[in-house]
Amino acid sequence: MASSPTDSAAQRGTLTPVGFALQELIACWDQSYEALARGDLVQVEALLGVAQEHMAAAGNGSADSSDEARLRSDAATANGRLQHGIRVGMTSVQDELGRTRQGSKALRGYGTAAPGIGSSLQKSV
Repeated sequence: MASSPTDSAAQRGTLTPVGFALQELIACWDQSYEALARGDLVQVEALLGVAQEHMAAAGNGSADSSDEARLRSDAATANGRLQHGIRVGMTSVQDELGRTRQGSKALRGYGTAAPGIGSSLQKSV
């Protein structure tokens, strides 16, 4: 996942391995969010797999430079946006499944005639 430079270190070409990993995480999570919005869950899964590969290189942030700290903050924002999108999507799916179950229950008796209806026809002229 190639990403565009987001800070001055990247523009100068002095991006550290941690900075590069953070930049890739931002790109993966942003692209995952876009794929989620399109409903492309296969692409979301693939991008999250790529992001997982960069997690170890990103480290825990204890020795970040100012450029890396900025990138880490941007990565946290991108991750939060993605997590929110996933939660909203899950809530929507749960709501839709609930409406489907309610509709199924409401329509349960409409497919068959009620017992006794039509059994006592009168034939008179």
